[in-house]
Formats: sequence, C-alpha cells, structure tokens
Amino acid sequence: DRTLQEEYISVSLEVPERKRPARIRWTAQTPFGTGVKFQIRQATSKETLEQAPWHGPEGEDSFYSLSGTKLKEPNREKWLQYRAILTTPNGGSTPVLQSIAIDIVPIP
Repeated sequence: DRTLQEEYISVSLEVPERKRPARIRWTAQTPFGTGVKFQIRQATSKETLEQAPWHGPEGEDSFYSLSGTKLKEPNREKWLQYRAILTTPNGGSTPVLQSIAIDIVPIP
C-alpha cells in the first residue's frame, strides 16, 4: 500500500491450559520519529486464528503502543498471534525491535 511501515506477524502461539495472556511487553529502539505498535488476535483453534480480527486495547482500530499494557479482555482463547507494525516518518530511519513477550498468567 506504499505506506512507510513494515509488518511482522508471529507464529501461532498455543496458550497453556488454565492460563491466559495478560500483558504485551517489548523493547525497541525508535530513533528519529520511528515507532512500533502491536495488535493481537485470538481464536479457539489454530485453524480459525487466521480469520480472527486483529485488535488493540480499544478494539479493531486500535494498537498497543506502550510496552507493558494489559491485554484486552476477554482473552482466554487457546491460540494467540501478534503483529508488530514498524513505522517511519520518512524512510530514512527504521525502528529496531529487540524483544517481544506475552505474559501468561493462571486463570483465577
């Protein structure tokens, strides 16, 4: 679409029994107005994950842009994927994504 951004989609991640994803954390270098933002999608099966909508903390048109943000509820489906959007204002610099983590916690 010629926008100045790149997209990375994770592999499908299986959430362990009686656990749920709670937060998304990352470290990145974002020089000169570059940035990173994330969305997640979840589904009950690996096969249906690809049809699930991407969403951020406020729904489908939003993004997680602050590391450590709680994931939107409900988030108890068995399969999870995230996508990272790496943005640049002019193509001269790019962000460097160093690590991504999804915190998994027990279901109370």
